[in-house]
Amino acid sequence: MQKLKIKKEYKKYPEYKNSGVDWLGEVPKEWEINKGKNFITKIASGVWGEDPKGDENDFPCLRVADFKYDKFSFKKVGTVRNIPKNQQNRILKNNSILIEKSGGGEKQLVGRAIFFNSSEKMVCANFIDSIDVNSEIDPKYFTYLLSNAYNVRLNLKSIKQNTGIQNLSTKNYFGEMFPKPLKQDQQKIAKFLDEKVDLIDEIVKKKKKLIELLKEKRTAVINQAVTKGLKKKFMFDTNIFDALLDGKIDFDSLPKNHKYYITHIQKDEIERIKDENRKEALIELFYDFNGEIKPTEASVYGVSKYGQCKYGKGVKISTEAAVRGVSRWDECKWGRGVKIPTESFVLNTSRLDDEAKLGDATYFEVLRNGNLKHTEDALIGETAIVNNLALVSNDIKFRRKVEKLGGDTMSFDEFVNLKDDEMKDSGVEWIGKIPAEWNVRKLKWVARFSYGESLAEENRIDGIFNVYGSNGIVGTHAVNITNGKTIIIGRKGSAGKVLFSEKSCFPIDTTFFIDNKKTDNNLKWLFYVLSILGLDRKGKDSAVPGLNREDAYLNIVPLPSRGEQKITSDYLDKRTSVADFGIAKVEKSINLLNEFKSSLISNVVTGKVRI
Repeated sequence: MQKLKIKKEYKKYPEYKNSGVDWLGEVPKEWEINKGKNFITKIASGVWGEDPKGDENDFPCLRVADFKYDKFSFKKVGTVRNIPKNQQNRILKNNSILIEKSGGGEKQLVGRAIFFNSSEKMVCANFIDSIDVNSEIDPKYFTYLLSNAYNVRLNLKSIKQNTGIQNLSTKNYFGEMFPKPLKQDQQKIAKFLDEKVDLIDEIVKKKKKLIELLKEKRTAVINQAVTKGLKKKFMFDTNIFDALLDGKIDFDSLPKNHKYYITHIQKDEIERIKDENRKEALIELFYDFNGEIKPTEASVYGVSKYGQCKYGKGVKISTEAAVRGVSRWDECKWGRGVKIPTESFVLNTSRLDDEAKLGDATYFEVLRNGNLKHTEDALIGETAIVNNLALVSNDIKFRRKVEKLGGDTMSFDEFVNLKDDEMKDSGVEWIGKIPAEWNVRKLKWVARFSYGESLAEENRIDGIFNVYGSNGIVGTHAVNITNGKTIIIGRKGSAGKVLFSEKSCFPIDTTFFIDNKKTDNNLKWLFYVLSILGLDRKGKDSAVPGLNREDAYLNIVPLPSRGEQKITSDYLDKRTSVADFGIAKVEKSINLLNEFKSSLISNVVTGKVRI
């Protein structure tokens, strides 16, 4: 994929003139200024027709819900309507423009436009108008121009509100003045913006995927902690073997009731040691270590090998044991450990097929940060993060990088001081095994959900207490109804959404709440438990939209001691705050990219810069 190149300063046109239009300001001297209606040959309302009948009059019907505003396009149309013969003159033309004329919302104006570029026969719904432009206007340029007009709210004075629905008067709207460059300049602008918008959108797409991964990781960390306690599965950095060999760590002191993992990277690093005696001793430790080899998550050119890839239909089988000087690292098994592919494939380092996955290297690229020297550490760190393994390393900088992406880490000293715990079957499928001293209980015996109280906006008195609706803070009030820290659960609206307030507050009647009068358990620990129960799904699955607390009470949850609840909640506060910071940072970068995209479109379509 091409890189997005952002110039510090774009060129301007040779000469400008005052457009006489407030929202345009100065425009290039050779550009015309004209009413939008003079760009247009036809505006046609959409049709809704009748229910599909399975005959030749059935057509896909594009709705406002199908608009992809960020791409000025539309997604796959799933709605089919039967259109009478006398309305089939409304079938959409390729290279037309579609504009939302009715709908909008409380915070979003009606009037957004997209470009229709499809040869498939379809119609648009009756809340949409289709626009055909004359031969002097490039339709894609006009789409970008309408996007800018929407962003500066030029459509606002052409909107009328009826019974909660906004209606755009296209007659008034296209009576506004718009710039008109020469046709070849319009086409050049449209092509330039197509390229830049696609690049920006691709970057945003990748960042959104990173957010999804961080959120998944956050949920996995919470689930692990509240169902299994703070025992962990461990990924070891290569230098643990050096520490064991040099006596810095006593092999017999390693906690026994835990699973240990490494990747092929650590194994390869041992093989590269030039001191034959030390290498042999480290290999012996490697045999006795009894760790499973995890596949790395990404493929990196210049590091992975083809040693264990499959050729044709043949399958390469590893030998049962390794013999130094005879066996190859990639064709032998290691003691009692199970050999598992790394999560990323690296040419000349990883063995394709059983030691590396052809992943997309999302975490890997962030960890490596363009520095080739960090390739192997990045592979190890990414594998630990994806597989929810605690990275054991004395490399502080490496650990901090992993932590910033939501991973768990610890030093050698912290690791050897861990204690082993016995586990028992909880009897609950989603919970699995729990520490032997824990119990399980129905949620109804762990906490009580209290109803929030009605508080209309006009009755609120500005004060120090936050007012919570089902989706978060909706204002403040001078009075509180909860006592101290409070869990808020959406009852209607964002049903099942779980929120936490560090202080007394006023949850309104679209919510339930839990404070220290409604449970004997640690509130923050309970918040984390509730957040992984899928209460939002129960709200959606209900015949009547909303969360029924009796349904919620049926959930069975693990119950450790109050002391362990506090330790777990403190641990999760730290871990989730790192993930939340990472998510917020990526979201901020997405907002900045979208702002840049809007600014770029505005400056180019109005002639402030020349491309």
